[in-house]
Amino acid sequence: MNKLSLKQVNRMLENIFEDVHTKRVEALANYAVGAMVAPRAAVHAIGAAYAAIAHIQPRSGVKQVDRLLSNEGLPVEELTSAWARFLLGPRTEVNLAMDWTDFEPDDHTTLAVYIVTTHGRATPLAWKTVKKSSLGDGERTQHEHDMIDRLALAIPPEISITVLADRGFGDQVLYQTLSALGWDYVIRFRGCILVEHEGTTKPASEWLPRSGRATKLANAFVTADRTQVGAVVVVKDKRMADAWILATSFSAKAASSIIKLYGRRFTIETAQTQAIKTPFALPSIAACSSWLVAHGRT
Repeated sequence: MNKLSLKQVNRMLENIFEDVHTKRVEALANYAVGAMVAPRAAVHAIGAAYAAIAHIQPRSGVKQVDRLLSNEGLPVEELTSAWARFLLGPRTEVNLAMDWTDFEPDDHTTLAVYIVTTHGRATPLAWKTVKKSSLGDGERTQHEHDMIDRLALAIPPEISITVLADRGFGDQVLYQTLSALGWDYVIRFRGCILVEHEGTTKPASEWLPRSGRATKLANAFVTADRTQVGAVVVVKDKRMADAWILATSFSAKAASSIIKLYGRRFTIETAQTQAIKTPFALPSIAACSSWLVAHGRT
C-alpha cells in the first residue's frame, strides 16, 4: 500500500457510498487501508499503519481511527444497500451463508452473512455484533430475523437468493419468512425434530437409512406444527462426524445437489477463523474482498 493506493481506495468508496458525506467516506477509506496493513487489530496499530501510508504523525492517524469507531453518526446498517449493490454487481443469483462467531474473552458474538464465492473465500456482506451475556431467550433468533429483514431491503429484488445455515438456525419461522420473501434455503436442523412424510411421522434422525445413503423426503412437514418445506434431506457420509439433516425449499433438486450446495457453507470458515484471531477482521476482509470484486475475481 502507498499513498496512491490510499487515493484509489477513497475513490472506490466514493463510488460505492455516493450518498455519504465526503469526509466520512474519506475516514472509512483511511480505516480500511490501515486495517489491511496493520500488524494487529488494535486502534493504535491501525491508526499508526494508516499514518505511515499517509505520511502523517502516528498520533494523528490514531486519533482519526478512534474518532471513526466512536462516531455514532455513521449509520453502518444504512450502508448495507450500497455495499450489497457493489459486491453483488451484475449477479442474477447468489448463495448466502449465515452463522454466528463467538468471541469468548470479550463477551461478544457476531452474526455475519457471507457471499459464497467461486474463489474459495467467502465475502462478508453484513454483520452485527452483540454482547453475548446480554442475550435473553429468543434474542439470537430475533437478531437473525432482523438480519434477514435488513438484507431483504438491501439486495435488489431481481437477484435469486439461497440461504445456507447450520442447525442453530433450524427454525420453522425462518423457513416461512424466507419462503415469503421468495428466497430459497438449505438449513441444517436437529435430528430430534419431527418430520412427516407421506403420512408417517418420526424424528428426523430415524429417516436416515442404516447405510447412511442420502435420502430425500419431498414436500415434507417439520415440527409438531407441521410446517411444510420443499424437502428434507438426510445423509451420513463416511467422512461426516454427524449426520446432515437438511430442510430445503428445493423440492425438485436431487438429494446430491442439495448436499453439495449445503457443503459450500464451509467456505466461510476461513473468514470466521480470521475474525476470531483479529476482532476487526470482518471489515478488513470486506475491504480486501472489495478489491477482488473491483478486479472481477469473485
